[in-house]
Order: sequence, then structure tokens, then C-alpha cells
Amino acid sequence: MKASNVDSLERQLQAAVCMLPDGVLRISAPDRTHHPAVYLRRDAEQTTLCQLARGTGAENRTPRRHKHAFVLISPSAANGLRKRTAFSTTPYVIRGHIFLRLMDESYLGHLGDGDYDFLMSQMDWAATDGVDG
Repeated sequence: MKASNVDSLERQLQAAVCMLPDGVLRISAPDRTHHPAVYLRRDAEQTTLCQLARGTGAENRTPRRHKHAFVLISPSAANGLRKRTAFSTTPYVIRGHIFLRLMDESYLGHLGDGDYDFLMSQMDWAATDGVDG
């Protein structure tokens, strides 16, 4: 794929909100099978990987239960979220082809520029979780 096509796809994916299977996100929840995730960017060192922010309902986010910081995003028609969602500030890494395959069936919407920019500014890029983290 040409670099210009990759850059164009990257711009389209940035801030995309999807409802991904818990197995892909390595989340275990007795009452759920899917959780939201936001596409952040391709991994700078391994471009076949992408970085996501995993989400959970804000009501499930308490400091004692979770070791990572989070950003709260309110639902909107544009982002497709149904309730206030806490997104982890620790990037979660998955293989890009897996995300692309799942995106078509799990796409909810896109974060607004303000929400996406704020989430990106709060990410702890030194910490990662997932495929190689």
C-alpha cells in the first residue's frame, strides 16, 4: 500500500469508536461480551500494530478497582456511546489487521476533535498493554 494511502486510512481511523469483543481487549466481565475502544494511532515503532484506548462504563471506574488513570467521555450522536465512558490512559496495542477486520461490524462513531485531542494529551505513551506490552 502506498504511503499516501496509509496516511489517508490513518486519518480516517483516528478517533474511531468501536465496540470490540472482550477477548480482543483482554477484558473479563461477567455481564458483558464487548467493550468500547478508541483508535488512537499506529504504533510508531511497529507500524503493523495500532494503539487503542480501552473503555468501560464510568460507573465501573473506581480508584481501588483500576490501577490506570482514565478520561471520561460523555455520549453523543457523533461518538455512538450510550453512556458516560471511562477510557484508560494506558495505550492498548493490537495488530492492525485485527482492528480493521472488526471495525466494519463494531463501528459506533468518532470522538469529537476536543475529546480526541484531550484523550491523546492524557495518554501515558511510556506504558503499553496488549500484544507486546
